[in-house]
Amino acid sequence: MGRIKQVFYMTKTTFLEEQHNKRVIMGFLLGMALFGYWLNLFLQYALDVRV
Repeated sequence: MGRIKQVFYMTKTTFLEEQHNKRVIMGFLLGMALFGYWLNLFLQYALDVRV
């Protein structure tokens, strides 16, 4: 669990340092959107496989 906290902390600090840069904001939003899309596909698959 410590590594996950460290990753989120690093992401947060980097985002806060570079939040004025539009490219960073768009990259962050794109990453979140892709993660949500793939998570949705996986959850649909898990529901379909469920007996």
